[in-house]
Amino acid sequence: MKRLFALFFAFLFLINIGKCQVVIYGFTFNSKDKSVVPYASVELYDQSKGTLSNDNGHFELHIDSLPTVIKVSCLGFESKIIPIPDTSFLSISLVPTVIRLKEVQVHYTDVISKLVDKAREKALKTRRNQLTGRAFYRQFNNNDSVCTEVLESFYNICTNNNGIRGWELTQARYGIKDVDTGNRVYVYNQSTLTRFLKVYSDATYGLEITQPVVNTRNERVIYELLNQYNDPVSGQKISELGFHSAKNKHDSTYGKIYIDEDSYDILKVVGTYIDKDNRLIEPSGWEREYMETIKNTRFDYEVRFKKIDDFVVLDYLKTKVSLFTIYKKRKINLVSEGFLYVYEIDPTLRFHDMNPEAHDYESIKKTPYDPVFWFNNPIIKRNPLEQKLISEFEKENIIGNLLN
Repeated sequence: MKRLFALFFAFLFLINIGKCQVVIYGFTFNSKDKSVVPYASVELYDQSKGTLSNDNGHFELHIDSLPTVIKVSCLGFESKIIPIPDTSFLSISLVPTVIRLKEVQVHYTDVISKLVDKAREKALKTRRNQLTGRAFYRQFNNNDSVCTEVLESFYNICTNNNGIRGWELTQARYGIKDVDTGNRVYVYNQSTLTRFLKVYSDATYGLEITQPVVNTRNERVIYELLNQYNDPVSGQKISELGFHSAKNKHDSTYGKIYIDEDSYDILKVVGTYIDKDNRLIEPSGWEREYMETIKNTRFDYEVRFKKIDDFVVLDYLKTKVSLFTIYKKRKINLVSEGFLYVYEIDPTLRFHDMNPEAHDYESIKKTPYDPVFWFNNPIIKRNPLEQKLISEFEKENIIGNLLN
């Protein structure tokens, strides 16, 4: 049976090999110290379609034909326009654009508050500017040191300068490993954190976490100027601000915000939310009666936006939830990591938005599983550990549409 199974997939691969596109492989690094530059945007020039380098700096970009031209960019580095005549491996050095501040500048609190207020006002005025496109999502869940769940999915998506406005699941596969079945905590709906996370207004709908860009007169979040950047290619002048919430007994948040000084656009937010009440992740259904405690709940996130003409829309959104629980008398450290990337902007795309209360778990059940599709669509190149985990699930035939 296994032999027939392997022959079947080999046959499918041969059928589809004629449809394969040209693949460009490369690596992005810092020209100054040769360190890796992760999550660099690698896009076809004058097209809103591309990929990202992974956390190891490696990328692969699928295109229709050569020659072509790509644009490589990353916040804090000069953008590059690179002609691509063939499929040779690309080693792309990016020049950092950090400008060190003078010590006295950090104390200009009025200037900092004005910058945050203008960024928030600009965001509120332009939040109706939204674009549709296609996004890819990948998630790994770990109970202690064992990866027990894998989720990969594609969406038609609508985004703006605050995050995700809506999405519709188009392709998905889910894998679950039968490890210590009676003592495992599932995290089916980590992707809902990705969808509901926002960076401005008073609170994130559905999450109730403190957002980093708020009205500074409320004094719920405190800001300081950390650094400044200048991109000679784009002409952008960018301020890096540190933020942290005022002390309270329920939660705390801290991180960094990157704001364009000229346009007041919010370009990137990196934050951590400490849930002192441990309500961010709650057990549901039959798990609730076996969950003795949840504590040390922490939510780390990174949101980057990109400018397309007069629009600022979501580029990628990275999340990590970690917590400690006692489940059926067993102590478990649970970590769930997700990464969503909008790899193509298509303003003509139309779709029916998912019900805000709908979970991906239910939608995946209804989605046919096509292994050839997943072979041809990695989108973001996996690092060695991710590739190993995915391969294990595929080898054991424990990844599909939840009905297998």
